[in-house]
Amino acid sequence: LDGVEVVAADMAAERSALSAQLSSSDRVFVVAPGSANRTEVATNAINACRDAGVGYMLVLSVMSVVNPGTTFADQFLPIEAAAAASGIPYTIIRLPFFLDNILGQLESMVNNGQYYLPIDPSQRYNAVAVSDVGDACAKILADPSAYIGRTLKLTGALFSESETAAAFSSALRKPVQFVQVPYEAAKASMMGMGMPEWQVDGSVELLKMIAASDPI
Repeated sequence: LDGVEVVAADMAAERSALSAQLSSSDRVFVVAPGSANRTEVATNAINACRDAGVGYMLVLSVMSVVNPGTTFADQFLPIEAAAAASGIPYTIIRLPFFLDNILGQLESMVNNGQYYLPIDPSQRYNAVAVSDVGDACAKILADPSAYIGRTLKLTGALFSESETAAAFSSALRKPVQFVQVPYEAAKASMMGMGMPEWQVDGSVELLKMIAASDPI
């Protein structure tokens, strides 16, 4: 956008140093990293925004905050609370499952004609594309006036894995089959891809919420 200067900042930096870096910022986009200390660093960023007198914050969260006691809810509930307590005009965006996650199995679709998840193939659920999240956030940051103090939930069209398999079959011009597997097998596969166990456990919790038709 014309007239917009984007500045990257390290949320894990010492708070006073981060505050100094943010002192000239009008609007700040707080995106918790995919690390085990995401609550700590995102809260540090929010507190630094307050110290710096930032005019507005857009804070990413997750749909599953409505299920306390689960991994991602317990990470993001304190982040939402810190935003609300900051005194800074803010908006929270809660995100569901990412459509992009399935691309981790693209090689299997191409080579084996199959992909795997522990979900009933007819179960329809909500997910969004990361690119759509970026577009929505950019529009809010450009003009946040209508969204201040609100918690927004981003949604996509509901779909099932049977429908996803059909879509990939069409796109790849070859049959692609969805295979439902046990949760234990899904966890072993994700850990085999190098994901840390806390993140795998959180992801399996999301998959179980989908099966139970709970918000994710």
